[in-house]
Amino acid sequence: MVEAGDVGFRDEFDSQPLSRWRLTGALAEVEDGTLLLTSSHGSVGKAKRELNANMFDWELRTRLARSQDSMRIRIVASTGQPVVQAIALDIGPGVLVEGNATNYRVLFLHREGGWVVAGAGSHPAFATLGEVLELGLYLRNGRVGVTLDGQPIRSEASVDHGVAGVELWVLPMDSASERKALFEWVEVSGTVP
Repeated sequence: MVEAGDVGFRDEFDSQPLSRWRLTGALAEVEDGTLLLTSSHGSVGKAKRELNANMFDWELRTRLARSQDSMRIRIVASTGQPVVQAIALDIGPGVLVEGNATNYRVLFLHREGGWVVAGAGSHPAFATLGEVLELGLYLRNGRVGVTLDGQPIRSEASVDHGVAGVELWVLPMDSASERKALFEWVEVSGTVP
């Protein structure tokens, strides 16, 4: 694990223990430098890590893969704010947005109303099961954006919130337990006011 200053981090899931990550509804193991995050009992599995301080103009990046079709992966930036509590990128098939099939969604968690879709679409890279993808979710100059292999693929208007924590989710789309996501690394960077 390589620390970037006192706030951001890069976790390559090498020989370091997962003690900085808090698990909820999930099992986690590290195999060959890859975090295998598995949902348990058919519920959402989560791994969460807090930052030491809020960062602004932030970017959350990860290299990940879905192992089954009947699941989604969500990377979440917790804002620590009372109204928009989190900003997330949700990938995986089977979700209709305004009548259209999508395989990725940008979400805001509002205090009133829960998760709200800010933007959605389909990208061929997200359709291939087991494909290892480098994804990014960022907030710069009041705009939330998504990157694939470092290239922007979507940008949405937003409010200007910092990031106070990172969450990795595995969401089963059926009642089966043990849906597994693979994370090779996770990184968060930004500026501290």
